Amino acid sequence: MTIPHGSPTPTEEAAGLPEFLAAVVRPGDRVLQIGPGTAAVQLAQRARRVVSVHSTLADVEAVRASLGPRGRSADAVDAQVGDLFEGRPDAAPYDLVVVTAGVRGISPRWLDQLAPGGVVVAPIALGGLHPWVLVGPHARDGLLYGRVLAVDPSDAGPPPADGQLYVTRPAPAEPAEPPAATTAPLWLGPLSPRFKPERYVDLWAWLAGQDDRFTVAGLDIAGPEPGCALVVGTSAVYVRPDGIWMSDAEPVTITLTDIVSDYVRRWLIQRQPEADEMTCRVDRPPTAGPDELFVAAGWTTARPVNLPR
Repeated sequence: MTIPHGSPTPTEEAAGLPEFLAAVVRPGDRVLQIGPGTAAVQLAQRARRVVSVHSTLADVEAVRASLGPRGRSADAVDAQVGDLFEGRPDAAPYDLVVVTAGVRGISPRWLDQLAPGGVVVAPIALGGLHPWVLVGPHARDGLLYGRVLAVDPSDAGPPPADGQLYVTRPAPAEPAEPPAATTAPLWLGPLSPRFKPERYVDLWAWLAGQDDRFTVAGLDIAGPEPGCALVVGTSAVYVRPDGIWMSDAEPVTITLTDIVSDYVRRWLIQRQPEADEMTCRVDRPPTAGPDELFVAAGWTTARPVNLPR
């Protein structure tokens, strides 16, 4: 599912839960909400017990204000300031952890605080997008997998910096600056007669899942909206709804153009899979320590994943 621009997200004060998230919450759930916004208030309308952890007192006060007098007196949400990486071990275990900040990966603390069969829903950085990914153990092998629930293109922005867990939402993130073009960017033509512009975010997510050199990139000459580009050194090939652009006519850039064109053809041949058909493995890198994030890798549309919910 791709969410159109301007659609509600869980970090908007007045918004109800989006459909993809509401479908994950069960009436008896014990829920931990992590990050900015007042999603905990909407979660409390569906779940049995909701606690939340925020990085600032202002975020906690926003939750309490949204509860109103009746919600505060009923202790509908237990909101506290704390370390987002650490979660809330004092109230664990949880059936569902909902993260409302774009993250590079999944904190091992969140996984430690899950009840058996519990899952995490988080917007995980992927090529400048932050698709909402449901992460949990596979029914067959018990290993962690993720499947995309939805993608909101308005969340496009650079991933958290190295050493950071998350990017604050819903403040818009500026697209990363691609390599400076030595000449005006060159338009190479449309993607394909079969391509529909409304499928652009699906293509973007798929490209980023195939090659981690794709990133968010602005291209003023093609419009104000951020898009994606394959970037290597000082060369960039931009994939936009109106077609493919390249930063210059240098040999390395032309080679990258051939790579990008081949990726686009593969997506079209595979019948233009949607972002919510994508799944991934979620694990620590081989050399990671016990406190490092579980990251998403091996993105594909060819692996069905049977998660707890």
